[in-house]
Amino acid sequence: MTNEKEQKSRVAASLDELAHAVNQASLCFDVWWVCAGEGREQYLRAINKFPTFFSTSIHAHFVAFLVALYRLFETRRDTLNVGRVVTLLKEDQAITDHQLSKLEALLTQARPLWRKITIVRSDVFAHQKENATIEQSFKKAKLTPNEVRHLIDLSKAIVNCLYDSFNCAYAFNLSAEAETRALLEAFGR
Repeated sequence: MTNEKEQKSRVAASLDELAHAVNQASLCFDVWWVCAGEGREQYLRAINKFPTFFSTSIHAHFVAFLVALYRLFETRRDTLNVGRVVTLLKEDQAITDHQLSKLEALLTQARPLWRKITIVRSDVFAHQKENATIEQSFKKAKLTPNEVRHLIDLSKAIVNCLYDSFNCAYAFNLSAEAETRALLEAFGR
């Protein structure tokens, strides 16, 4: 058995890993959205100038944010995910009823969006369906990019709710949007 200090350290390290996954999802979504989403027309000169680079980058960032979001909410007991950290906090009686209530409200909002992420992940990447495209899987899942962004924002709130049990917070203040736009503008010259 681990002592209380080791257990808290393990939970804190797990929270840091979840925060990292949320950051990765957020940053990769930023890059993907600037390059592939609404408004990309203004960057087509750069994208068309380096088509292999940008098609690969767009795909890689899409896969990365999708996998990071899936990982956060998967339900396996043998992996690091939000549910596992909640279980550890409950076992250690390290989360208050108020914190747990707030967390459950956030998770209730996140779960339906995560199920949509699961459909896209399964159809396009994990279990490649024949002739499945990203667009078709988004349509099948009834998932919009705004919902992906909302799930990312909920994920930040959920992780901070978990950090609250340690009387601290994580500053999710990184964005890749401005740098991606600057890069595309430079490439487009």
